[in-house]
Amino acid sequence: MPKRFQLAPTAGGTGEPEYDDEFSLTREQRGLAAQSADLAKQKAGRDPAENEKQTRAARKLFDSALLLTRYLESILVSRPDIIRAISKEYSHFPVALPGAKGGGAKTILAAVHALPIGENGPFKISQGRQKSDAKREAILLAWRRITSKKPDSPPISRKNSRFWAKEVISQMRTLEAGGHKVKPAIFSADPSAKTGTRKRKKVERLKDLFEVKRIRKVTGASLDIQYSTDNELDPIKATKFQERMKKAEETKTNQGDKDEALVDCYDKRIRSMLK
Repeated sequence: MPKRFQLAPTAGGTGEPEYDDEFSLTREQRGLAAQSADLAKQKAGRDPAENEKQTRAARKLFDSALLLTRYLESILVSRPDIIRAISKEYSHFPVALPGAKGGGAKTILAAVHALPIGENGPFKISQGRQKSDAKREAILLAWRRITSKKPDSPPISRKNSRFWAKEVISQMRTLEAGGHKVKPAIFSADPSAKTGTRKRKKVERLKDLFEVKRIRKVTGASLDIQYSTDNELDPIKATKFQERMKKAEETKTNQGDKDEALVDCYDKRIRSMLK
């Protein structure tokens, strides 16, 4: 029975979860994956020699990650300066854990957790409950994907946090559309404040339109008169005013409110995560 490994590229640094055993690969599966990569490269590329070279490099890189993991403890003893220097620049550390989560896996994780991972990165090191925060995980995942695919993207900062909030949401929507399982909490945000703002703006416009400064809700025998104003309106205007106010008060949450609330939520979350 070949020894099983799980690739956990987020171990130790930012509070992202380690991947479950479903991501584990046997030696045979790794071989099949490499063959599939070869076939895909040959079909997609124009230069088979270059594609083969790239495939071999990718395979060696993956094997090197496994090898590095196996000898991580000895490397930390012999050349801790190299591993520590590398770890400071990244928000995660690529590590392959034995599929059976025994003493070997715990030893590897303990060594990884001791590294100064992400010390030079833009984010604070996660603490306590933040380690299981779905939105934090989404931000870190999207940030890595965007910076790797679009290296010319502006650095993440408080100044452009709203831009990055929209980028994070877009990335997660893309992953979801591609069939990846995305936690519902990633797209959850309370839109009531946005809906309330829209309703207040409608009421302010009605004040200007009907030239009144104060509107008060009243209760009485007549269902036609539910709002009073500081200025008396003629019957025709009063009827229109009552109808318009009822519609304004019945303002419901729409998709725009939900979208804006989600962007605001990620904007605030990113700001809180930055150093």
